Amino acid sequence: MPKRPIRSSVALRYDESSPAPIVVAKGTGRTAERIDGLAEASGVPVIRDDAIVAGLEPVDIGEFVPPEYWELVARVLAFIRKVRP
Repeated sequence: MPKRPIRSSVALRYDESSPAPIVVAKGTGRTAERIDGLAEASGVPVIRDDAIVAGLEPVDIGEFVPPEYWELVARVLAFIRKVRP
């Protein structure tokens, strides 16, 4: 039976007074599942995008998203605003 890939998750926070989104949590495996579960239970949208997660994994918690990922993250934020009431 093939092994399932290890799940990774990065949680971001953004408000318009901030220069960029900030990484507030990240993890792999059970930690990623917990991050996603807490987000879903709190009504926070969960978007699965392996490219964004892979790019943000080296960013420490409490740091801003680097400029090279702003466009990708902006697309996610725009999508969330569009589908969220």
